[in-house]
Amino acid sequence: MARRSALLAAAAFALAAVTASPASAVPSAQEPTPSGIICSAMWDIREKTYFWTSCWADQSVPYQEYRAVVHCTNGVAYGPWAVPYAPPRKTSSKAVCSGGTRTGFTTEWRRP
Repeated sequence: MARRSALLAAAAFALAAVTASPASAVPSAQEPTPSGIICSAMWDIREKTYFWTSCWADQSVPYQEYRAVVHCTNGVAYGPWAVPYAPPRKTSSKAVCSGGTRTGFTTEWRRP
C-alpha cells in the first residue's frame, strides 16, 4: 500500500511538473504546451531509468506533436513523437535510459 501511495504522489507531482514547465524541452524543437491539452506522467522511483507521458485534449490538435525526453547520467533518451487525441483515445511516449540512470525529464513539443 505504501508503494502505491508513493507512486500516486509521484504521478501527481509529475502531472504538475509536466503541465507547469513544458518550456524546458530541447531548444531545437521547443514549443509551449498547446492550449487545451493536459498531460499525465509516470516514472520509476527505484531504478530511475524511464519517463512516460500521455497527452490528450477536448479535440484533436492539428500540427502539434509531443514526446518524452529523459536526461540520463550517460546522455539523453527520446521517446517516439505522438499526437494528442480526444478522450478516450490517449497516446503516449516513453523514453528509457540505456545503461544509465535518470537525472531529469521533460515533455517536448513541436510542429511537424
